[in-house]
Amino acid sequence: MNPKYLPTTPYGRHARLFEEIGEVLQADSKWRRFGSFSRHPNGGPTNAEHMLAELHDLKHAIEAYIPDVEATIQLDSQAAADNDHAEITEAN
Repeated sequence: MNPKYLPTTPYGRHARLFEEIGEVLQADSKWRRFGSFSRHPNGGPTNAEHMLAELHDLKHAIEAYIPDVEATIQLDSQAAADNDHAEITEAN
């Protein structure tokens, strides 16, 4: 993917992740329906080669999205800790 088109927000990275999942599912169904060495009638990569390219795209989308999930976990943990601290303070 051209870097200038890569999403720059967590929402965009999330959307890209699910778009890539859909493309892997589509490539898999073509592979299963027509075989791994079948090609589009107008040429291009085999279904297996297309699947490999889509899996690489999905891998990159996952790698780009993981930090967003980690950041969410960190924020949730901090919010829970702040909430626990507030409850303890109110109890005293």
